[in-house]
Amino acid sequence: MPYPYLKAMRTSNASAFRRPIRRASALAAVVLLTAATCHEGCYDEPLPDPTGDLTVKEIEVVPGLIAAVPDKPFRLSVRLRNAAGQLLPESAAGTVQWSVSLADAANVSLTGVLGSNTVATVTPAALAAIVVTAQKGSVAGTATLTPVTAIAAGKLDWVVADAVANGPPTLLLLDGRIPAEWRSDSLIAFAGAGPLDELGTSSGEITVFSQTRAVSRIHPPWAGEQCDYVGFTASDAPLGCSDRGPFTLPPATIIAVNVWILANGASIAAVADADFAHAKSLLFEAFTGLTLQMTRNIGVSTSLVLDVGADNEWVCPASGPYDIRQQLVDAGVPAASLASSRLNVVYVNHILKPAERGSGNWAYPGYTCSWTPRDGAIVIMSASKRKHTTLVHEFGHALGPWDQDPWGHVSGMPGFDESNVMWAGESNLVPSSRTQLTLGQAFRLSLDAESFVVRAAVLGTPPPVFNCFSIETDNPCPRLSKDISKR
Repeated sequence: MPYPYLKAMRTSNASAFRRPIRRASALAAVVLLTAATCHEGCYDEPLPDPTGDLTVKEIEVVPGLIAAVPDKPFRLSVRLRNAAGQLLPESAAGTVQWSVSLADAANVSLTGVLGSNTVATVTPAALAAIVVTAQKGSVAGTATLTPVTAIAAGKLDWVVADAVANGPPTLLLLDGRIPAEWRSDSLIAFAGAGPLDELGTSSGEITVFSQTRAVSRIHPPWAGEQCDYVGFTASDAPLGCSDRGPFTLPPATIIAVNVWILANGASIAAVADADFAHAKSLLFEAFTGLTLQMTRNIGVSTSLVLDVGADNEWVCPASGPYDIRQQLVDAGVPAASLASSRLNVVYVNHILKPAERGSGNWAYPGYTCSWTPRDGAIVIMSASKRKHTTLVHEFGHALGPWDQDPWGHVSGMPGFDESNVMWAGESNLVPSSRTQLTLGQAFRLSLDAESFVVRAAVLGTPPPVFNCFSIETDNPCPRLSKDISKR
C-alpha cells in the first residue's frame, strides 16, 4: 500500500449528535455585571517541590504519520511520558537519539539527532515508506514518512500547501465519506503535499492548522470519481485531476494586547514580559494560528477589589463601587483602551475581597473578565500570586468562547490531564503542568462564533464561524480533545 496511513486514519461514523449545550450570548451581557471566567479551582494552593517521576517510559513521535515531498525539510518532535502516563518536560528528552535504518540512510537525512526534535528531509531517492526512530535507553517511538514523489491522476484525492522550512508539517482534519466509511476529523500531516483518500461528491470538509497561518476550514466541491486536487498554492493540478483551488490560507491572526503594570516591584515588568513571551510561544507551538503582540504600559500601583457576587456568580462588576472599568481608569488605564476590540492585561499588587466578603486577598493568581461590547476582554493578574502558566491559562479564558460552567476548564474531562493549559490549576506535583493545547481547543479559539477573535471583530470580516456547542461531539467542530497525539 503506497500510503500506509490512509487505512489507519479511517474511523467509523461518530457523529451521533448529542443535545447541544445552551450558551449565553455575550452580546446579551447584563448591564451591571459581566461574565468572568476564572473561579473555584482556577487558583493554586501552595504545593511542595515537584515529586513526579521523570523516568521516560513512553516515547511518542508527533506527528506519527507524515506525507512528505522530497527536499522539503520538516520537524519531528517527541512527547515523553513516565510510567503513570504523565507528560514529561522537554528537558527530559536531552539524550533522545534519532535514527533511521541503514537501508533508509540514503532516503532521508536527519538534522539534529539528539534531543526533543529533529529535522527530516526526504530525498528524491526515496520510493517507499521510511521509519524514523526516537530512542532513549530501551524506550523507543517511531514515525512513518511516506515520500510523495508525484501526484498522479486516479481516484486518490490530494492536498497541496507550501511547507514552512524546518517547521512542523501542516496538519489537516478531514471529515468526509470514502466509498464505504465515514471519516471524522481524521488527522493528516504533510510537508508540501499529501493524499486525502477517495472522497465522494457530497463530502469532504477540511480544517487546516499551521503555526504561521490562521486556522481555516473549507468545503470544496468534489468530483467523486476522479482525482481532486485541493491546492493552497498557485500550482496547477496535474493532468487528469479536478482543480479545486487555489484556496487561501490567511496569515496568522494578530491579537494586540495592552499590558498594564499597576503593581509595585522593580522586577514586575520583567515578570510580565516573561509571562507574555511564554504565552505567545505556547499559542504558536499549539497551531492556534494566533500571534500575540504586546504593548507594555505603566500606571499607578494599585490592588483591585473584585466582587464575584453574593453567590459566587463569578462576575466582573460593571457599575457600582467595584466597577472594574472605573478602578482601572483610576489607576491610569485610559478609558479609550477599554473598548470592544481590546484585550487588556493588568498586573496589580493583589486581587482583594470586598469588605462585605471579609478582609484579605482572593486566592486567584489571575482572573478574566470575559469580552463585552463596552470593555473588550480584561485579564487581571495578581503580582503576588501569579505563576508561570497563569497568563497563558487566562488567555485561554479571554480568547476562548467559554462563557458558562466549566468556563473552558478541562479538569477531569476524558482526554485531558494536568498538562493541558486549561486545567484549572497549576500543579507542582506533576512533571509538566499546563504546557499543551489540543487542536480542538485551537479550532475554538479562532472559529467559534463566541471566540474573542470573532466577537471583537479582530479580522473585520470574519471567516465562516461555528457554534461548537458540546465539547463531547465532533459536529460541527472537532472534539475538544482532538489532538496531534494518538492519546
